[in-house]
Amino acid sequence: MNQDVSSAKPPGQGQGMLAIFCDLEEKWHEEFRAWLAEDMFPARLAAGFCGCASYSAVSGVEKETQANVPEFLTLYETPTLAGLYGEAYQSLRRDRDIRDTVMHEQMMGMERYTLSATGPDTPGDAGGFAPVVFVDRFDLWPEYVQDFNHWFVTEYLTWCAKLPGLVRVRRYLAMEGAPRHFILNEFEDSGFFDDAVWRALRNAKEWGPAGMTYGAPGLYERAVKAP
Repeated sequence: MNQDVSSAKPPGQGQGMLAIFCDLEEKWHEEFRAWLAEDMFPARLAAGFCGCASYSAVSGVEKETQANVPEFLTLYETPTLAGLYGEAYQSLRRDRDIRDTVMHEQMMGMERYTLSATGPDTPGDAGGFAPVVFVDRFDLWPEYVQDFNHWFVTEYLTWCAKLPGLVRVRRYLAMEGAPRHFILNEFEDSGFFDDAVWRALRNAKEWGPAGMTYGAPGLYERAVKAP
């Protein structure tokens, strides 16, 4: 049965997400943003995606957090994970035009994730992706998963809800891409970053068994979005 795109969930409520991290030479930065806004985002919205946004790594914050973070992060939300494997989207990947091909060739160190929402999340029904995101990418040893999940549900989400400017926290597992665990912390601005509650959460012992990948966690600011 074909999926009825008109019945798709609105932005902010999709169950699937595509995340792409990369670096680019400075001479390609302006063209990269234009390509996303003019070509990539409209085509993917037409294919049934809920929303799209691209971010730049935030500079001027503590070096130990941002030193190795990929410079660009682009996020796409889909009604379900299946939308990332259906023909509507796969045909866009298969039949690239010249501009698409050239821009993909410029991406350095690209990391690509297809993600399925797992929850639990903080309540929130705002559409699209928030202006600022803090992204965790990590793996957990099996013996630590239950304890981490308990802490995440009973303490992390509860205290995050008290942070200034919080939009929501969303948690995903990767179908493609590594590491497997992916948390998207979304905020209205970067004011939360120096909040005492946030600092305490980030220094909690429960992060000890969470093996962050190179370049994570990372703080990003939105540069372009659709719709």
